[in-house]
This record gives sequence, C-alpha cells and structure tokens, in this order.
Amino acid sequence: MASFTRPTYTDQGIQRFGSGIFWSKYRVLKADMHSDFFFKGTTKKVPSDEAYIEAAHQFAETLPAIDESTLVRTSDGVDLIWFTKRGMFSPYGGVWNIFYSLSMAAILLLLQFFPPPVKLSKDKRHRNHLKKQKSSWNAKGCQYGVYHFAYWYMKFHNNANWSPLISVDARPAAKEARCALFEYISETTWEHRLISGWFKALDPNKWKEYHSCYQRLRREGKLRHLDLGADDWGCFLGHALLINTYVDPHKDSGDVKWGWVFTYPWMDFEGGDAVYLDLALRFKQRAGDFIMSRSCVLNHMTMPITAGQRWGSTWFTKANILEPPIPNIFCDEPGCSASYITQGGLRWHKRKYHNDDHAVDDDGMLAQQGEDAEFAEADGDDEKFPREDDGMIPEGEEAEDRGEGEGERKEEGDFDGDAKMLDE
Repeated sequence: MASFTRPTYTDQGIQRFGSGIFWSKYRVLKADMHSDFFFKGTTKKVPSDEAYIEAAHQFAETLPAIDESTLVRTSDGVDLIWFTKRGMFSPYGGVWNIFYSLSMAAILLLLQFFPPPVKLSKDKRHRNHLKKQKSSWNAKGCQYGVYHFAYWYMKFHNNANWSPLISVDARPAAKEARCALFEYISETTWEHRLISGWFKALDPNKWKEYHSCYQRLRREGKLRHLDLGADDWGCFLGHALLINTYVDPHKDSGDVKWGWVFTYPWMDFEGGDAVYLDLALRFKQRAGDFIMSRSCVLNHMTMPITAGQRWGSTWFTKANILEPPIPNIFCDEPGCSASYITQGGLRWHKRKYHNDDHAVDDDGMLAQQGEDAEFAEADGDDEKFPREDDGMIPEGEEAEDRGEGEGERKEEGDFDGDAKMLDE
C-alpha cells in the first residue's frame, strides 16, 4: 500500500518577489526537507500501477487547497514552486481580457480544424483513465486530448548533425489544420513573452541559460514557425496544450533537473487542482494562475475536472536541448559508421538499414530516450517534411515528450490530406 509523507512547514510570512511589472506578494513556506532529497543522485521514478495512482488521488483529496500566491522552499533555501494567482493577467492591468480573448479564439479555431491528438494509451500519465475520460467528454460534446508543439530530439533517428526537430503535432498535413496552428501560434505569442518575463524576474540566472539557447536556435533558423519573436525575454522551446485532460502522478525526467516548467489553465472549471505529492501540497489553480515548478524532480499530478472545461498550457525546454547528447553507441555492421545515443536507436537503425528484424524491444516498440517520452515509429522511406540536414523529415520519425509528449506511435492516416512543407 502506497504511503505519502506530510512535511512540516515554517510559515515565513508574506514577502514581495520579482521586478518591474513582474512581481507579486507570496506567502513563503519553508519545508523541513533538504534539497538533496530532490536533486541528489538519479531522479527517482514514480510508480505507475493502478493501486498507487488510486492511493495518490485519495491522498490528494485529503489535502487543503492553497488559494493564494505561494513560494515553497527547501530547508536550505532552494526554491521549488512559485504559485502565482492571476500571474497571467496582472502585468497587463486592465487590458488583460483582450489578450485572454485572443488566446480563447485561437484555441477554438485550433479545436475546429485540428482536433487534439488522443493517442495516449501508452503514456502512464493518462493510460489509466484515458478511455473513461475520452468517452465522458465526447458524451458532453467536448473535445479531449493533448497537443505538443516543440523543438526537441527524436528518440531514435540520427540526423547528419544529430539535430533536434519540430514535433509531429506542429507539422499537420491538412491545409486547414496548418492554418489553424499558425493562427494559434501567432495569437498566443503574448503568453510565451509573459511567462518568460516572469521567469527572468524570479530566477534570472537560470533564465539566462534558457534564453541564450532559444536565441541561438532562432539565429540559426532552427525553430521555423515555432519562432515566437526576437523579444528580450523569450526562452522556452516546447509547449503542450492539454484539452480537458488531467495527469496522474509522474516526474518529467526529460526536463532540466535544476530548471523550471510553467503551467497554467484557461476556462471556467471546478476540480483540476495541481498536487505535489512529495510536498503534500495542493494548489487551487484557476484561469490565469501559473505554477513555475521543478517538474523533473517533483512528483506531481492534477486532479480530475469535476465541472466546466479546463484547457491547460505547459511551457518547457528539454534538458538535452540545453546540453545536447553525444551519440556514442556505434553500429558494429561492417562499413557502417552510424552512431546513436540509445540502444533503442541502434536497434531501430539495424532493423531499417541492415534488415535485422530481431533488433526491436520485447514489446515491439523502440526504447525510450526519456522516462516520459512519446514517439512515432518510422516505416518506409516516404519523406514528406523538411529536415535540417538534408531538407526532409520522414513522416512519423519523431519523439514526443510531454504530458506534458504523451502516448504511443502515430499511425499512417493520423492527418488528413497530403503532407507538405510548412514553409510553403
């Protein structure tokens, strides 16, 4: 039977943090837990069996919901969570509703012409409640699923320069879907700019790392339509949009260990509270309230949505983008010099290029590069999307990594119409 601890907190009162227009007053809670518990050694995995998940949800129900801006720190002063009420609205003063309306209209357009992917059955954050939730939302006439718009490394494909690629969801085949996606990216650029400003104000040193990486990739032209502008703040390379989904307990092991992830919901709803199990904390997140957290090391989840609809946004940059991996696993076939960063990548290579039908994992799927990574398998040589090294990306050869990439491989026919270059 799973058991959960309840740390003791010292209330250090209300303090002001931030700078410029990005500031708020936070209640500071200091936990009786040292930072080594979270950051030292290898990140501890979270159980994904049904019994643990049920116990986690039962435990979450017993926690009081925090409904004020709160900063959570370790006993040695390391920040773990910044919960900011109305943080997505406050910097804009009285005109916040204009920006909010832009995002809502863009999401509605996206839902109309590019329904959210629902292939989440192999993602431990969704698989235990997927069928029930999908049926429930469909019965209400509401959509359900998760988009992933990101620039990241694929799990098993090896480009000439081992470069990251644009995620599959950000490359829809149908013209109407592409137009809706571009409109969504354009109309929600303010969100990225705003959370990047908060990031800079609350942790300027770590923000510099993200910002430098983002700007370098912009200058190199890698981000293409995911380039959100040459402003002074932008820093994130990945964005997930969760439509009426909640996530079971997990850690996002592919995220930066000492880095940050931003999450915030839109729409009117009940339930959907954010829970951090190791800290025994539950936050009542509503439209415009953001959480900036250490997603790589904190065991977190969201509670089921009990009324209304919840459209959640998550912004992140993967660790292997800030510190690119070195492909040091080499193919042993005579005359072949291919190299990969995982054994799964090597097995895929042998199957595709050396006709080795045995070079697959036990479950017939390729090895994951990260604990939470989603991926698509590539079959055939039909190349339909542009790639940085030779101008094309084989359809499906993509690693998705959020629940933030959740799920299973994308099958042929996932997108309507002929696949075309997004630069047209």
